[in-house]
Parts: sequence; structure tokens; C-alpha cells
Amino acid sequence: MTDAGVGRGFHPGDRRLGVDCYFRGNFTTNNNPSGNFSFANAQTGGPRADTPVGSSGLAMASFMLGVPSSGFIESATGVSLQNVYSGLFIQDDYRVTSKLTLNLGLRWDHQTPTTERYDRTTRGFAYNEASPLQIPGMNLRGGLLYAGTNGLSRGIYDPDWKQFAPRIGLAYTLSPKTVLRAGYSLSYIALVGMVYPVGYSNSTPMVTTQDGITPKDLLRNPFPNGQLPPIGNSPTRLASIGKTGGFTGRSTLSYNPPTEATRRLRSASFY
Repeated sequence: MTDAGVGRGFHPGDRRLGVDCYFRGNFTTNNNPSGNFSFANAQTGGPRADTPVGSSGLAMASFMLGVPSSGFIESATGVSLQNVYSGLFIQDDYRVTSKLTLNLGLRWDHQTPTTERYDRTTRGFAYNEASPLQIPGMNLRGGLLYAGTNGLSRGIYDPDWKQFAPRIGLAYTLSPKTVLRAGYSLSYIALVGMVYPVGYSNSTPMVTTQDGITPKDLLRNPFPNGQLPPIGNSPTRLASIGKTGGFTGRSTLSYNPPTEATRRLRSASFY
């Protein structure tokens, strides 16, 4: 931050200039990195595993034998994001009369759209494009858009260059012991980086049985064929088929268009 002051006549030397900085971060979310397994009575019940007697079998026994009733494991790709935030401001005190002093300021904020280092994030939704999944008699449309693909920007929303925020304050001396003060300011709420890496995680189910009776994959080797890899993004919108997820708008909430305006905060005081 840089400060400078100049005084002349009724103008006290309290002019200030300043600049602020940026945010960068890495994160990953994986709720079941070591797998999730369930055990039930049926796997140790009888006389048949597919039609056990209600009072037969024990879930703990199924666990001890390593025969789950179901299971899955998740894989997730870590993401690396960046927000570059810049804030410039100028502030000046101006003594209009011996009783009235004004504090005038103007701030300009700019936050570059959040980017992911390898564009592993969605950027909006293609509402009017035909879906790659077609069903006879239905006109399916839409699919997720990905940053940095098909000519789209790497940023997950459009930049806003018009964040000018005025500030004004005044102090008026009514008497040697009484001063009235008032102020008003407009602020833009800075965003914390958030991306939606839809398609960059996957869940591999465990095949516990193929006939409802004979155990197949056991707890000692629950995924003999390995884990299903993440499919990543897809220019044909296939990445979003059959998955839950979202895309980021300027407000960082799901399902907002990437051109939505930054939230504003107005405040005033009088005392």
C-alpha cells in the first residue's frame, strides 16, 4: 500500500492511494478413498443366500468371512484453482469550511474469473444444444460446458470490469462539544474460488455376486479389475450424462449463468 499527502489552505494532507492482492488454492474431495462396504445377514443365512430364513445369518459373520452385500470405491482428481483479485482506491479529506469536512473516496475492484490449472471444471450449460443422448419421441437438449474447450474462456464466468465503488463521509461541527457524522459506501463482495470438476471423479461398484447365491468378489480383493477411471470432460456433452453436478456462476452458486453480476453491499451511517 502507498500513502501520499499534500496540504494547502483548507485542504488537510490526508490523500491516500492503495492496492490489494490475490487468492490461489488446491483441494480435492473424496468421501470414500478406501472404499465403502456393507454386510448383511443374507450372505451367511440359509438354507439359500437368495432366500434366507428371516432368523438365520449374521451380518458380523458375513464380515468375518469377508463377504459383503455391496461395496464401492471412489476416485477423485485434485484441482488447482486461482483467483486474481485487484483493488485500487483513492481517498481524500476536504475541508469545505471550518465546520464541514468531507471524506471522499473511490474504489475500483476487479477479480479475474476463477481458472483451474488444467481446465478441469464446468463453465455454464448448453441449454439449446441437442443432447448426445437421444430417445425416440423426446427432444432432449442441453449439457455441461467446460472451460477452455470449444472456444470457451478458461475462466468459469465472464469478467466484470465495472466495479466502481464510491465512498462519502462528512463531519459537521455544531459546537465545540458536538459533531455530526454521516457516511455512505458501496462495496462489491469478493468471491472465494470454487470450481465444479464434474467428470473428474468416478465410483467403482463391487460385484458381490452374479447369481444371488455364489459370492464373487470378496473383501480381500474387492476390485480385481481395478477402478473405473474418471472420464473427464467431453465436447459432445457426454460427461454429464447420468451424473449429478453443477456449473459455477459469478455468485458461486450452482446453476447460475456465467454472466451474473457480482453481489453488492450498500451501507450508511449517521451519528
